[in-house]
Amino acid sequence: MNTATPTLDPLIHDDPTTGEEPGYVEWVREQIAQALAETGPGKEHDQFMTEMRQRILSRAGQAQ
Repeated sequence: MNTATPTLDPLIHDDPTTGEEPGYVEWVREQIAQALAETGPGKEHDQFMTEMRQRILSRAGQAQ
């Protein structure tokens, strides 16, 4: 039987020893709360992907 303490992923578990910037956990929680509270209209997947492709190409100097 394996009795070793498992290593917790700091992206999933609160771990004060991960060396995060002060206030980071609170900032992430605030961002998540804002996203969950968003009630505006969403975008269709295809529309979103088209816009993102245009942004990527634009930043690469290859906008069509």
